[in-house]
Amino acid sequence: MWDSHCHLQLDPLFERAGSELDQASHRGIEGVVVPAYGPEQWDRQTALLKYSTVRVAFGIHPWCVPGSDVVCLTRLLEANFAKYADLWGEHLVAVGEFGLDRSNKGFKDCFEAQVQLCHQHLRLAEREGLPVILHVVRCHGRALEVLEQHRPGQGVIHSYSGPPELLPDFLRLGLSVSFGGNILHSERARKSLKTTPPEAILFETDGPAGNGLSNAGESGPKNLQEVLQAASSILGKSIEWCRSVHNENTTRVFRLNDPKEN
Repeated sequence: MWDSHCHLQLDPLFERAGSELDQASHRGIEGVVVPAYGPEQWDRQTALLKYSTVRVAFGIHPWCVPGSDVVCLTRLLEANFAKYADLWGEHLVAVGEFGLDRSNKGFKDCFEAQVQLCHQHLRLAEREGLPVILHVVRCHGRALEVLEQHRPGQGVIHSYSGPPELLPDFLRLGLSVSFGGNILHSERARKSLKTTPPEAILFETDGPAGNGLSNAGESGPKNLQEVLQAASSILGKSIEWCRSVHNENTTRVFRLNDPKEN
């Protein structure tokens, strides 16, 4: 079983990545997908590849946009992709995390710059034939407008927080939907989970934030079982069913191989 979304490169988890991965392995987690945050973390992601169970994504999170020159960020994205794609090889499985966020004034003030950078990520994913990892908060309608122009075809909206009514539109674009600790405290997230067809469901920990997990701030892949237990209760399905659905969809979306074969 893979944790489909875990920010292991961010403090404090990065410093204890080995311990986190060991604990996760003991709980049946075979590997993690570690999305990028910003250029300053790309080399830290490279360092994580000493662990055979780690896969990575390349991109720039929208939280990096406030106070930054979007032209500079766009150039960094383009100028560095080939370098890291070569370094990461088969460990590179997606473009992301990137997207749009309107959750506070600072993000609203730079929203059009976020849109510009989002377009660039989508063009990169299309050119390289990679799935996407999307961050979308309080702007799902606008995100759909942007995605319609590119139709990525494969990828995931992580920690989905939008209205259930918009799910068919995202699914029509070939995207899957990931749920994490948000299903423990958000009725809308729980309703969205119930609305999502099994073939489009993934689960995640969103570590280290956790977003509602019992040890938020220190969560990691070892906590995925807590998400599966919550999903089992919400869906009225067994934990084994949730695990099977997650495994199948995560492997398909990110085109993962069995880590033992690598």
